[in-house]
Amino acid sequence: MVLDFKFVRRGMVASAWRNNNSSQTDGETVRQRDPSPARSKVVKSVLASLPGGDGLEDTRNDEPKDHNNAYKHIVKKLTESGFDTMHALGTVWFGKELVWGMEVSGGDGLEDTWVHPIDRECGRDDKSCEDAPDRSHLMWSFVEGEGPENRSIVPVRDKRYKCWCCRWMRKFDKLVAEGYELHIVTSNISCWADPVLAAGGEGDIQDFCDADPEYARAYVKATLNQIESVNRYGAGSSCLPSETFRNIPEDWRRGYGMRESRLDVLEEDGTVFIKHLTFLDGVCLDASFGIELRIPTVVVADLVARGHSSMICLKEGAEVHPHTKKPLGSGCRWERQVLDAKPYRVWVYESL
Repeated sequence: MVLDFKFVRRGMVASAWRNNNSSQTDGETVRQRDPSPARSKVVKSVLASLPGGDGLEDTRNDEPKDHNNAYKHIVKKLTESGFDTMHALGTVWFGKELVWGMEVSGGDGLEDTWVHPIDRECGRDDKSCEDAPDRSHLMWSFVEGEGPENRSIVPVRDKRYKCWCCRWMRKFDKLVAEGYELHIVTSNISCWADPVLAAGGEGDIQDFCDADPEYARAYVKATLNQIESVNRYGAGSSCLPSETFRNIPEDWRRGYGMRESRLDVLEEDGTVFIKHLTFLDGVCLDASFGIELRIPTVVVADLVARGHSSMICLKEGAEVHPHTKKPLGSGCRWERQVLDAKPYRVWVYESL
């Protein structure tokens, strides 16, 4: 079963977790348009992994920025959409509370780094250093919390700390046993696609836009939302080329974590042009990664003003954290490896 990359696609496709042919409240998805017996019941679902991180300052234009808020922006939007985020978001987050972490580095080399196992608990949860079989082991060296001031803190010897990794693994095994579907997203980029985009199914997007003004409007709005999430909120990807998965399609394996995308929206002479092109090593990839659309301005006049021009250039690879000097999203990459090793199915998306 493992990670299912079927729904990792270019373009603004509404995720099944959020609103793919469904309505959702309190983490429960009701499939409305699929009449099959397997989908005619309430399906409990939860978002198991959503990149947080600090978000990087964008200095490409003078728009106001809400730095470090891409994750908070998504939580706010979910709340405004009627989600009970305590149930729908299944992430484990302890804020500034000090906890045992996923990775402990004792030096400059990889041989001096301990990483939490992906196939079992580590034995530190609710334990103190005094409980350690070997106190000199790296795994007992530091605790951590939110913010640069709470990184690599020497633990109080007799104080018990939670292990966020163990609790995360335990939580999702329990949710699956209770009948929940697990879904994850590889970035905190949000397009807030309307369900009408998912309802369109497979096919040529330009044909859908030409045939259905509602679809065209939804696509333009989702595109503008995606641009805003990057330019204003510092959203980005957590992918790295070093990641490996058991079930990723070959066209997505090629260049994973190294591709770059350019997304443009331009209004000119009564037509809105949308271009989404993806490059690998400077070469534009084939049509499955590229989208070029023309939509009459009159259809989206309230969304796109005459002469409008906006764009983003986005690296699929994770940016480097300004404080740690390491790629952002290490926790999410570890979570993906854990879930890829599980016997149950996990749905994967590149944005919400």
